Amino acid sequence: MVLQHCVSTALSTLSLLLAVFVGATESDGPSADTKENLDLPVATSSLSGTGDESTAELVVLWGQAFEGNGFYVCVDGRGASRSGVRSGVRRLLEQLSDGCRFAIVHGGVDVRRFPASGRPAAATATARRRAAAFIESFERTGDVRTREALLECVGIAQRSPVRYNHIFFFISSACLQSCEQAANAPACYAATLESIEALNRNLTPIHVVGAAPSGCSHGAFTGTCFTFLQALRSRYGGKSVRRVQ
Repeated sequence: MVLQHCVSTALSTLSLLLAVFVGATESDGPSADTKENLDLPVATSSLSGTGDESTAELVVLWGQAFEGNGFYVCVDGRGASRSGVRSGVRRLLEQLSDGCRFAIVHGGVDVRRFPASGRPAAATATARRRAAAFIESFERTGDVRTREALLECVGIAQRSPVRYNHIFFFISSACLQSCEQAANAPACYAATLESIEALNRNLTPIHVVGAAPSGCSHGAFTGTCFTFLQALRSRYGGKSVRRVQ
Protein backbone atom coordinates (compact mmCIF):
# COMPACT_ATOMS: atom_id res chain seq x y z
CA MET A 1 0.00 0.00 0.00
CA VAL A 2 2.87 2.38 0.83
CA LEU A 3 4.52 1.61 -2.51
CA GLN A 4 1.25 2.17 -4.39
CA HIS A 5 0.73 5.49 -2.60
CA CYS A 6 4.25 6.67 -3.51
CA VAL A 7 3.79 5.74 -7.16
CA SER A 8 0.44 7.54 -7.29
CA THR A 9 1.96 10.65 -5.70
CA ALA A 10 4.88 10.63 -8.15
CA LEU A 11 2.54 10.34 -11.15
CA SER A 12 0.42 13.24 -9.91
CA THR A 13 3.51 15.40 -9.43
CA LEU A 14 4.77 14.52 -12.92
CA SER A 15 1.40 15.40 -14.48
CA LEU A 16 1.42 18.77 -12.71
CA LEU A 17 4.94 19.55 -13.91
CA LEU A 18 4.03 18.64 -17.49
CA ALA A 19 0.96 20.91 -17.40
CA VAL A 20 3.03 23.84 -16.13
CA PHE A 21 5.71 23.25 -18.81
CA VAL A 22 3.18 23.04 -21.65
CA GLY A 23 1.35 26.17 -20.46
CA ALA A 24 4.59 28.14 -20.27
CA THR A 25 5.61 27.03 -23.76
CA GLU A 26 2.29 28.07 -25.32
CA SER A 27 2.34 31.50 -23.70
CA ASP A 28 6.03 32.23 -24.37
CA GLY A 29 5.82 35.44 -26.48
CA PRO A 30 3.22 36.55 -29.04
CA SER A 31 2.30 34.35 -31.98
CA ALA A 32 2.87 35.37 -35.57
CA ASP A 33 -0.86 36.03 -35.89
CA THR A 34 -0.96 38.55 -33.04
CA LYS A 35 2.42 40.27 -33.45
CA GLU A 36 2.00 44.01 -33.84
CA ASN A 37 4.25 46.13 -36.01
CA LEU A 38 5.15 49.18 -33.92
CA ASP A 39 7.72 50.53 -36.39
CA LEU A 40 5.26 51.81 -39.00
CA PRO A 41 3.07 54.38 -37.23
CA VAL A 42 1.97 56.10 -40.46
CA ALA A 43 1.69 53.26 -42.93
CA THR A 44 -0.13 50.79 -40.67
CA SER A 45 -3.35 52.71 -41.31
CA SER A 46 -3.32 51.40 -44.87
CA LEU A 47 -3.40 47.62 -44.95
CA SER A 48 -4.46 47.08 -48.54
CA GLY A 49 -2.61 43.89 -49.36
CA THR A 50 -0.77 40.89 -47.97
CA GLY A 51 2.78 42.03 -48.67
CA ASP A 52 5.56 41.19 -46.24
CA GLU A 53 6.17 44.10 -43.86
CA SER A 54 9.91 43.38 -44.06
CA THR A 55 9.91 44.90 -47.56
CA ALA A 56 8.98 48.35 -46.24
CA GLU A 57 11.28 51.17 -47.34
CA LEU A 58 12.13 54.40 -45.55
CA VAL A 59 11.63 57.22 -48.05
CA VAL A 60 12.57 60.82 -47.26
CA LEU A 61 10.98 63.67 -49.20
CA TRP A 62 12.04 67.22 -48.32
CA GLY A 63 12.79 66.29 -44.73
CA GLN A 64 9.65 64.19 -44.15
CA ALA A 65 10.04 60.43 -43.64
CA PHE A 66 7.58 57.85 -44.98
CA GLU A 67 7.77 54.13 -44.29
CA GLY A 68 6.01 51.80 -46.68
CA ASN A 69 6.19 49.66 -49.80
CA GLY A 70 3.51 51.22 -52.01
CA PHE A 71 3.89 54.80 -53.28
CA TYR A 72 1.29 56.46 -55.53
CA VAL A 73 1.73 59.96 -56.93
CA CYS A 74 -0.76 62.43 -58.41
CA VAL A 75 0.59 65.57 -60.09
CA ASP A 76 -1.61 68.43 -61.22
CA GLY A 77 -1.11 69.87 -64.69
CA ARG A 78 -0.35 73.44 -63.68
CA GLY A 79 2.65 72.59 -61.49
CA ALA A 80 3.86 69.56 -63.42
CA SER A 81 6.51 71.37 -65.46
CA ARG A 82 8.26 72.88 -62.45
CA SER A 83 11.71 71.41 -61.88
CA GLY A 84 10.98 71.05 -58.16
CA VAL A 85 7.99 68.81 -58.86
CA ARG A 86 9.87 66.60 -61.32
CA SER A 87 12.91 66.30 -59.06
CA GLY A 88 10.68 65.47 -56.08
CA VAL A 89 8.94 62.61 -57.87
CA ARG A 90 12.28 61.33 -59.22
CA ARG A 91 13.80 61.50 -55.74
CA LEU A 92 10.95 59.41 -54.37
CA LEU A 93 11.33 56.74 -57.08
CA GLU A 94 15.11 56.54 -56.70
CA GLN A 95 14.71 55.40 -53.11
CA LEU A 96 12.49 52.42 -53.93
CA SER A 97 13.62 48.81 -54.24
CA ASP A 98 12.23 46.09 -56.49
CA GLY A 99 9.88 44.93 -53.72
CA CYS A 100 7.95 48.21 -53.74
CA ARG A 101 5.00 49.14 -55.96
CA PHE A 102 4.21 52.55 -57.44
CA ALA A 103 2.18 54.49 -59.99
CA ILE A 104 2.06 58.08 -61.24
CA VAL A 105 -1.02 59.94 -62.46
CA HIS A 106 -0.80 63.33 -64.19
CA GLY A 107 -3.87 65.53 -64.51
CA GLY A 108 -3.71 68.06 -67.32
CA VAL A 109 -5.69 68.32 -70.52
CA ASP A 110 -5.85 64.53 -70.33
CA VAL A 111 -5.36 62.15 -67.44
CA ARG A 112 -2.08 60.32 -68.10
CA ARG A 113 -0.74 57.50 -66.01
CA PHE A 114 2.31 55.33 -65.52
CA PRO A 115 2.04 52.49 -66.09
CA ALA A 116 -0.54 53.01 -68.81
CA SER A 117 -2.51 49.99 -67.55
CA GLY A 118 -3.34 51.81 -64.33
CA ARG A 119 -2.07 48.85 -62.31
CA PRO A 120 0.64 49.27 -59.64
CA ALA A 121 4.10 48.62 -61.11
CA ALA A 122 6.97 46.80 -59.42
CA ALA A 123 9.75 49.32 -58.79
CA THR A 124 12.36 47.51 -60.88
CA ALA A 125 15.26 49.45 -62.39
CA THR A 126 13.59 49.26 -65.81
CA ALA A 127 10.23 50.52 -64.50
CA ARG A 128 11.87 53.38 -62.62
CA ARG A 129 13.84 54.38 -65.72
CA ARG A 130 10.68 54.45 -67.83
CA ALA A 131 8.85 56.37 -65.12
CA ALA A 132 11.64 58.96 -65.11
CA ALA A 133 11.09 59.47 -68.84
CA PHE A 134 7.36 59.81 -68.18
CA ILE A 135 8.06 62.48 -65.56
CA GLU A 136 10.28 64.44 -67.97
CA SER A 137 7.40 64.52 -70.46
CA PHE A 138 5.28 66.58 -68.07
CA GLU A 139 4.17 69.85 -69.62
CA ARG A 140 2.58 72.81 -67.91
CA THR A 141 -1.11 72.94 -68.72
CA GLY A 142 -4.19 74.47 -67.24
CA ASP A 143 -5.57 72.53 -64.29
CA VAL A 144 -8.20 70.81 -66.38
CA ARG A 145 -8.49 67.31 -64.94
CA THR A 146 -6.56 67.29 -61.68
CA ARG A 147 -9.68 66.26 -59.77
CA GLU A 148 -10.14 63.21 -62.01
CA ALA A 149 -6.44 62.38 -61.74
CA LEU A 150 -6.56 62.46 -57.94
CA LEU A 151 -9.58 60.16 -57.84
CA GLU A 152 -7.87 57.75 -60.23
CA CYS A 153 -4.70 57.75 -58.14
CA VAL A 154 -6.69 56.91 -55.01
CA GLY A 155 -8.38 54.07 -56.90
CA ILE A 156 -5.04 52.65 -58.10
CA ALA A 157 -3.70 52.67 -54.53
CA GLN A 158 -6.62 50.49 -53.44
CA ARG A 159 -5.42 47.80 -55.86
CA SER A 160 -1.93 47.76 -54.38
CA PRO A 161 -0.69 44.20 -53.74
CA VAL A 162 1.61 45.32 -50.92
CA ARG A 163 0.82 46.16 -47.36
CA TYR A 164 1.82 49.72 -46.48
CA ASN A 165 0.79 52.39 -48.96
CA HIS A 166 0.98 56.16 -49.38
CA ILE A 167 -0.57 58.68 -51.79
CA PHE A 168 1.31 61.90 -52.62
CA PHE A 169 -0.72 64.77 -54.07
CA PHE A 170 1.55 67.35 -55.74
CA ILE A 171 -0.69 70.38 -56.01
CA SER A 172 -0.04 73.88 -57.39
CA SER A 173 -1.42 77.20 -56.20
CA ALA A 174 -4.37 76.75 -58.57
CA CYS A 175 -5.72 73.95 -56.38
CA LEU A 176 -8.63 72.19 -58.16
CA GLN A 177 -9.45 74.69 -60.87
CA SER A 178 -12.56 72.79 -61.87
CA CYS A 179 -13.94 73.43 -58.37
CA GLU A 180 -12.61 76.97 -58.20
CA GLN A 181 -14.52 77.79 -61.38
CA ALA A 182 -17.67 75.96 -60.35
CA ALA A 183 -20.80 77.93 -59.52
CA ASN A 184 -20.64 76.53 -55.98
CA ALA A 185 -16.97 75.87 -55.11
CA PRO A 186 -17.58 74.60 -51.53
CA ALA A 187 -20.11 72.08 -52.83
CA CYS A 188 -17.62 70.90 -55.49
CA TYR A 189 -14.86 70.38 -52.93
CA ALA A 190 -17.26 68.61 -50.57
CA ALA A 191 -18.37 66.28 -53.37
CA THR A 192 -14.71 65.55 -54.17
CA LEU A 193 -14.04 64.57 -50.55
CA GLU A 194 -17.09 62.30 -50.60
CA SER A 195 -15.86 60.62 -53.79
CA ILE A 196 -12.41 60.08 -52.27
CA GLU A 197 -13.96 58.65 -49.12
CA ALA A 198 -15.97 56.17 -51.20
CA LEU A 199 -12.82 55.10 -53.08
CA ASN A 200 -10.31 55.08 -50.22
CA ARG A 201 -11.61 51.92 -48.58
CA ASN A 202 -8.19 51.06 -47.12
CA LEU A 203 -7.73 54.52 -45.57
CA THR A 204 -4.48 55.05 -47.44
CA PRO A 205 -2.71 58.16 -46.07
CA ILE A 206 -2.85 61.12 -48.49
CA HIS A 207 0.05 63.56 -48.22
CA VAL A 208 -0.25 67.06 -49.68
CA VAL A 209 2.94 68.31 -51.35
CA GLY A 210 2.73 72.04 -52.04
CA ALA A 211 3.98 73.27 -55.40
CA ALA A 212 3.29 76.94 -54.81
CA PRO A 213 6.04 79.47 -55.60
CA SER A 214 6.19 80.41 -51.93
CA GLY A 215 7.75 77.00 -51.35
CA CYS A 216 5.47 76.05 -48.49
CA SER A 217 2.72 73.53 -48.49
CA HIS A 218 -0.37 75.71 -48.12
CA GLY A 219 1.18 79.17 -48.33
CA ALA A 220 -0.74 80.25 -51.43
CA PHE A 221 -4.01 78.49 -50.59
CA THR A 222 -6.96 80.23 -49.00
CA GLY A 223 -10.66 79.70 -48.44
CA THR A 224 -12.36 76.52 -49.57
CA CYS A 225 -9.20 75.22 -51.24
CA PHE A 226 -7.25 75.38 -47.98
CA THR A 227 -10.11 73.72 -46.11
CA PHE A 228 -10.24 70.96 -48.72
CA LEU A 229 -6.49 70.23 -48.55
CA GLN A 230 -6.52 70.30 -44.77
CA ALA A 231 -9.43 67.83 -44.65
CA LEU A 232 -7.82 65.63 -47.30
CA ARG A 233 -4.65 65.34 -45.28
CA SER A 234 -6.06 65.06 -41.76
CA ARG A 235 -8.87 62.64 -42.61
CA TYR A 236 -6.41 59.92 -43.62
CA GLY A 237 -3.48 60.68 -41.35
CA GLY A 238 -1.41 62.33 -44.07
CA LYS A 239 1.34 64.90 -43.84
CA SER A 240 1.81 68.37 -45.23
CA VAL A 241 5.14 68.39 -47.05
CA ARG A 242 7.15 71.57 -47.43
CA ARG A 243 9.15 71.56 -50.60
CA VAL A 244 12.03 73.45 -52.10
CA GLN A 245 11.23 75.37 -55.29
